[in-house]
Amino acid sequence: MVKAGTRVNGMYFDIKVLIDEDLEFPKFSVVVSKKISKKAVVRNRIKRITREAFRNIMKEIPMQNGFYLFLVKNPDLYKMKTQDVEELIKKQI
Repeated sequence: MVKAGTRVNGMYFDIKVLIDEDLEFPKFSVVVSKKISKKAVVRNRIKRITREAFRNIMKEIPMQNGFYLFLVKNPDLYKMKTQDVEELIKKQI
């Protein structure tokens, strides 16, 4: 996936994108490792916030069909609101 796609590095997360025109709509996933937090509650909150932020962005900005993989690398996302995470994603995309 990485070899054929694009990777965007940021302070809070890396975004890996693989464009696939055969897909009907963009797909995405969020990966939060145990290095970020040992607590599942924290990891799940980060995933929920990031997913919701990306869904809101997809409503505003037309995205190309493909796979979007968010690799979270900063535990401070746990404390942020969805709107703040949206701004971070918009800056990276």
